[in-house]
Amino acid sequence: MKSFVIITNSIKDPELVLSKRIATLIEEEGGMARILPDEAAREEEEALDQAECAIVLGGDGTILRVAGDFPERDIPIVGVNLGTLGFLAEVDQSNISDMVKRLLSDNYTIEERIHLTGTVFRDGEQLLTRSALNDVVITRAGNSRLIGLKIFVNGELSDIYEADGVICATPTGSTGYNLSAGGPIVSPNTDIIILTPVSPHSLTSKSIVFSNRDVIEVEIDNIRPDTVAYVNFDGSNGITCRAGDRIRICKADSFTKLIKLYKVGFYEVLRAKLK
Repeated sequence: MKSFVIITNSIKDPELVLSKRIATLIEEEGGMARILPDEAAREEEEALDQAECAIVLGGDGTILRVAGDFPERDIPIVGVNLGTLGFLAEVDQSNISDMVKRLLSDNYTIEERIHLTGTVFRDGEQLLTRSALNDVVITRAGNSRLIGLKIFVNGELSDIYEADGVICATPTGSTGYNLSAGGPIVSPNTDIIILTPVSPHSLTSKSIVFSNRDVIEVEIDNIRPDTVAYVNFDGSNGITCRAGDRIRICKADSFTKLIKLYKVGFYEVLRAKLK
């Protein structure tokens, strides 16, 4: 690898001190690097077209935003953790120099992570389509009451919830909101989809694990006049929904490529991060 884009969370690296340091290290070794603020990265078509790798500075949230901004681009991502937990961001500030050397000498592996495509329909018409590396979440908004949710799998009614919402997560997202809602932790090397209800008004509603070929549809049902439902993709890019709206969720055709620089396994990271 010789050509890089450095996509930076400008709140966490406000003066671009670390970004400029990484760019300098790359250029000193004969590579090329361009620094882009994460909120404008998707608009830099020329820089993205030329890049062989995206170095993302921030936390897992920044990586999720970048992965969602250009899901169809075949650009592997390596994360530098400026956040807290950092499940996706493998590199710390202390090993920046080693990261650059490994990238320039092609000393790394690439993991392909599945992501989801979520499409919102209203009265049979498509409102929007978004990508999610972690999860698609349908939830009540603010102080709204419970919402009714009909769950269809491959066109067949699977369940009906009265709940705060429902999470449709990838294995990568299993350690996020899905975990907080009582869903299972799943190895990121698996190829499945997890559906977890959020605070269901039931004693029996549990998470369900689906194959990567299944198509899940969530229909918003029985919304009271004072209740608002909302769907978001990796915590952003959402839209307000009303009764009758359907959200279709399935595995995307492409993958998100994450660069692994070190031989640290998922379970070791899990033990270290979640103790």
